[in-house]
Amino acid sequence: MSFYRPVDAGIGIHFSAYEYIGGYWIPELFLISNWADTSYSWLRPEGIGLSRETYHTIRKCPPLPEHREDQYRLAVHDYLFRGGLIFYNNGDPVMFNSAANAIFSGMMILAERQQLAAIDTPEKHLAIVRSPVELVSAIQRKFCQTGGRVVGGRPHDLAVTPAGELSSTSGDAGGA
Repeated sequence: MSFYRPVDAGIGIHFSAYEYIGGYWIPELFLISNWADTSYSWLRPEGIGLSRETYHTIRKCPPLPEHREDQYRLAVHDYLFRGGLIFYNNGDPVMFNSAANAIFSGMMILAERQQLAAIDTPEKHLAIVRSPVELVSAIQRKFCQTGGRVVGGRPHDLAVTPAGELSSTSGDAGGA
């Protein structure tokens, strides 16, 4: 394919899956991308790469191939089992992180006040992860100059439980 500018050939895909390790279904997020970093201004010279994102995100260390090994996967399970949250961004990381931090801080305040409802359904999880994307999209739609918008379009969501049940509030689970 040919592109007007080299960076127009950029691609970034987040792909999530569960791995059965040590008797637990443990989620993993894979990043498949040819972007050099989250500035989205230049491409990796070596082309498309793949990285596992969960362990290095919770431990704040570089992603390494050995993070596929059981000890690292079980560390992710332990972190999540203890109530840890992992969130990822796309589109505009600086704006996304600002919005997500504000939303999650608000949720923590509700929890401290003992006013936070149980987050016990796929639909509630979908609402949490979709909220920062919707907020950034709305801000950019309303306030960006022409050509400055990075996040937009209709948000899509899809949750897959460890049992393989699909849930979507945007209609992306076969009409759900």
